[in-house]
Amino acid sequence: MAKLRAHETVGFAEFTIEGNPRKMPCTLSIEGPDDTVFTLIPAGTRLPASFSQVFTSAGSFEMSTYLHLVLGERVLASANHDLCVIRFDEGGFRMAGKAQFQLDVEVSGNGRMRVGARNLEKANGGKPKVLFDTQVVTKQVLTEISRAAQDAQEKDALIKERFDFMSSVRDKVNELSGDLWAVSKRKLTWKEKQEFKACRKRVYALIEPGPESVSEEQLTELREIMDVALPQWEELMTQRAKQVMAQYEPRRK
Repeated sequence: MAKLRAHETVGFAEFTIEGNPRKMPCTLSIEGPDDTVFTLIPAGTRLPASFSQVFTSAGSFEMSTYLHLVLGERVLASANHDLCVIRFDEGGFRMAGKAQFQLDVEVSGNGRMRVGARNLEKANGGKPKVLFDTQVVTKQVLTEISRAAQDAQEKDALIKERFDFMSSVRDKVNELSGDLWAVSKRKLTWKEKQEFKACRKRVYALIEPGPESVSEEQLTELREIMDVALPQWEELMTQRAKQVMAQYEPRRK
């Protein structure tokens, strides 16, 4: 995540989009997990416009929580233009999903943007620090954002395809590692348990580079795991789970 430290305000920050636009000239998004983007205000939205939503912390044992806002149409947050980073200093370690932060964005009809956030758990609103490089989104920056999106259309389409596939493999592994694993492992052999754990660990290692850096060899291996190994594991674990559940069925007289 980008750390913008040239300027700092408390609670909120105001920005100006040059040109007095009547419509949002580019998409405003927030960075999500794995460098993804979550759209707040799409490009072309008629102004004035606003956005408000509650977000939560994604990681555990973190002293600070960050909300990273970007401008642009690219599929990865790191490829877009940094607007600001909103930092909440918790004053202690927090578990994932516990804290709640409300983000509020308002864009007026003349391109003035107000970005603010607060911690809903704190009585005083838990005012964060807003870090940014500049408060003016110039016409030159808007031109660069538009050009970057046009030049990277094919690349972004490939990245999105890879990201969707890699997410589907991870989701399938996480699904198998949930309730089905918790029940079936009572009947799985020690060897089978170790082999599944090794398979799961390998999947996480293969997707770790991300959709932009993953190699074709890694993608090929992921496809083989998705098409062959995971269906086999699902079938075996389902069989073992049925054996476990059969022990608890009332015996027929």
